[in-house]
Amino acid sequence: MEKDLREAILRLVEASKEFQVLALSQNTALMTILALDPAKRAALTRDQIQAAICDAHPGARQTVEQVSASLLRALVADKGVLEEVLAYPAMLVRIRPKD
Repeated sequence: MEKDLREAILRLVEASKEFQVLALSQNTALMTILALDPAKRAALTRDQIQAAICDAHPGARQTVEQVSASLLRALVADKGVLEEVLAYPAMLVRIRPKD
């Protein structure tokens, strides 16, 4: 694969990973909050919600890193890149927060 195209894909993947981590952190926090009883949920403050998002961040980062690893390896090795690029969006959709 042409080096410039490979580098462009690599940069796009790295940039998208940051948004994926944020979205997964927020989703995980939301699922945790929704599991609370209504009275506790209603009493949550903005700071508590933000803390829940921050608490979910390390797990979200680890998950996103695992999902993107095979694509990043293919880009570095310049082998099987097209297959990995085509599979990557489907892998992102299957990401679920850990219980």
